[in-house]
Amino acid sequence: MRCNMTTLGPLRTALFVPGNRPDPVDKAVNSGADPVIIDLEDAVALPEKEKTRLKVREKVFEHPDRRILVRVNGLNTPFFQGDLKEVIVGDPAGNMVPKVERVEDIHERIHQCRNPHEQVCRNHQVRSVRARLPGQYL
Repeated sequence: MRCNMTTLGPLRTALFVPGNRPDPVDKAVNSGADPVIIDLEDAVALPEKEKTRLKVREKVFEHPDRRILVRVNGLNTPFFQGDLKEVIVGDPAGNMVPKVERVEDIHERIHQCRNPHEQVCRNHQVRSVRARLPGQYL
C-alpha cells in the first residue's frame, strides 16, 4: 500500500522504534500502532547510522500493508541525504524530518522527498513556522 497525505490520515497511536533493532520493529508492526515510526535519528548511535538504513528499508519492504514512517536524521547532519536516498526506495508511508526551524528548509526538503511515488515528508518539532505553512505540508 502506497500512502500519500490523503491515505495517511490522522496519526492516533504512533509508536517509535529504533531502526537498528529489527525485532522491536516487527513487534511494533504487529501491535496495531497507527503508524509505526522507525527512528534513524536519536535512537541510533553515530557509528551505526549508515548501516541501519538497510535494516530500515528491509523492514519497510517486509510490511508493505502497514503505515510505516521513517524518522530520518536532521537536515543539517551528514546523514540526511543518505537517509532519504536509501530509505525512500523502500516506499515508506512518509518521512519525519526532525528539528526543522525555517520555512525555507521545509520547502526545500519537501521537494527533496518527493519522488514518482508521491513520497511525503512529515515534519515534527516545527517550532516557529507551523502557522506560516499551508496545512498540506504538516
